[in-house]
Amino acid sequence: MKDPTKELLSMIYIGAKSGCEAITGMLPKITDEKLRQETVVQLEAYAGYAHRAEVLMAEKEIDGITYPLMNKLTVRGGVMMETMGSPTQEELARILRVSSRDSANRMRSAVADLGGSGCDKDVLALGQNMMSFEITEAERLGSIRYD
Repeated sequence: MKDPTKELLSMIYIGAKSGCEAITGMLPKITDEKLRQETVVQLEAYAGYAHRAEVLMAEKEIDGITYPLMNKLTVRGGVMMETMGSPTQEELARILRVSSRDSANRMRSAVADLGGSGCDKDVLALGQNMMSFEITEAERLGSIRYD
């Protein structure tokens, strides 16, 4: 039987690290100051979620959660494909918005599935917090207007 705490914590950690990786790859293409500021907020938040997941791993003595090289390469390749050519700032915002929304939906499903199966309350709260952040960011990215 799978450990729901480890499963959700792994999803949080890998999702946060993937978010950092994707944003880091997109930042050089973002020239709109409002979009850049919002993207930096996301980057800092994802770094914070990854750090909090690492702290919880240590506190709960959970081993074996890593950010796989394959995930890193997949994210980098995806960013390269999505930003090939000269995407407009609106297109970059759409990519970030869709990514945030999709990640929030995956987290919503995981929290719903694992929340009732004995998942640690601190890990569950972190997953819910990350999901709420991603929903808010997707909405905020959709409201940015360009000069």
